[in-house]
Amino acid sequence: MPVFRYRDVSDMTEVWREPGDPSLFRAIARLWEMSAALARRRYPPGVYRVRDLEQSNRLSKQWSVRNVRELHASRAHAPRVTPDPAAEPMPEPATPDRPETGREPGRR
Repeated sequence: MPVFRYRDVSDMTEVWREPGDPSLFRAIARLWEMSAALARRRYPPGVYRVRDLEQSNRLSKQWSVRNVRELHASRAHAPRVTPDPAAEPMPEPATPDRPETGREPGRR
């Protein structure tokens, strides 16, 4: 997947979506799906009564801490990928003077 760099937001005309554009809603849905797949967040079911904002914040903090712990635990059990010494080296990242796409710098 290519990486594009912009000097200014006004250069990003092809990625900008206007409010109400159907492609905007599809892009948001894809982002939410990817986020849910990468780091699933769970909250206990039900409605919780709280007496004040501090109690609500403590409850929310407990859920967040549990979600982060579960995420770390799931990644700790994931197999580690070790680099193969016989594999080809990673390509150098693109720089402004040597763009990855072969096009002149600053142009898409």
